[in-house]
Amino acid sequence: MPLLSRKQQIAAKVEGTEGTAETLAAADAAFNTFDVQFTPDIQQIERNPNRSTIGNLPSIAGVRLGSVRFRTELVGSGSGSDNTPPFATLMKGCGFQETTASIAMTISSASGTFLPGESISNGGGGSTTVVVGNVESATTLYTSLVIGAFTVGDTLTGSVSGVTATYASDTSDNAVAYRPDSTGGSSLTIGVYQDGRRHLLRGCRGNVVMRGAVGDVVGLEFEFTGAIQSTTDEALLSGISFPSSIPPQFLGVGLALDTFSPVFETLEMDMSNDLAPRRDANDSTGIISTKITARSPRGTLDPEAMLVGAGTAQDFYNKLYAGTQYDASFTVGSTSGNKFLCHMPKLQYGNVSAGDRNAILTDNIDLRLSETGEDDDIVIACI
Repeated sequence: MPLLSRKQQIAAKVEGTEGTAETLAAADAAFNTFDVQFTPDIQQIERNPNRSTIGNLPSIAGVRLGSVRFRTELVGSGSGSDNTPPFATLMKGCGFQETTASIAMTISSASGTFLPGESISNGGGGSTTVVVGNVESATTLYTSLVIGAFTVGDTLTGSVSGVTATYASDTSDNAVAYRPDSTGGSSLTIGVYQDGRRHLLRGCRGNVVMRGAVGDVVGLEFEFTGAIQSTTDEALLSGISFPSSIPPQFLGVGLALDTFSPVFETLEMDMSNDLAPRRDANDSTGIISTKITARSPRGTLDPEAMLVGAGTAQDFYNKLYAGTQYDASFTVGSTSGNKFLCHMPKLQYGNVSAGDRNAILTDNIDLRLSETGEDDDIVIACI
């Protein structure tokens, strides 16, 4: 009986010991997948001895590396009490650390934008907290657990940005934030289930690309590489609790480059992680795991072209020439538990080229993302 391509599942689980395969269950596959593609990369040891003939002897299969690529949706838990998204495990395998934000702090009179990862304090009052998400609408700051207590009217000061604001109040919040982790994040065991057959990879790490197009669902495209543990006949997992939330559309996102909001159609963010296999002759596959050794976050944006004299914020070319840095942010969704806040504190233009969208001239911009403090190139908060 032929196997059906629609009947595929991806299961992923954080490994307790790096490179040691975990047992996978239905709970590890609780996210929708599209366009699944598994690719083995088996080293072939050629054997071409000197003989009276010029043919080859059979090659020997060497190091067993494999990769899996698929797409899922930017969608939240929808619960409001636990905002951990369905794709949380996948983010950890792409070099992100997970932080729970327990406080939504109301502020006013902010002199700028606080930076994810920095601490904020009330000076001599001795109270501190750590920023998880940036200021939203200049009134709400998502932070981790507060140490001490803030008083109405306190002046808050960012430890890195130097931004000040006036504290008004705070409430418990269940936001979950993801920001880069220079330790490389967690290794994953990943199962690729194909209508009765399973490819099992261990020691996996990978890369993620976020793509948003006007009116569409935001896609997260993942690609992981690891050691091929086995390919066996395994039944599809049963009893999976797939996300019940409807993914928010890429509409009303409020993209802001500092204070300027461009007219655009698509936005893409690519972590551009560099992956290095950890080879080991003691391992039966020749690979312990893969490691993220560097990242160079990039992106693309396609705003409508404007005259350079229309205002300094819209002058894409001269901003490129000057290497101007932007504090950029956007929001996808509007319902608690299914809303995402993305913040990039140091966005620059890497290049600009002319494009065309329905006979309207566009400036197709290559984006570069940099750190401000440590591991804050981009922060994605599920709120």
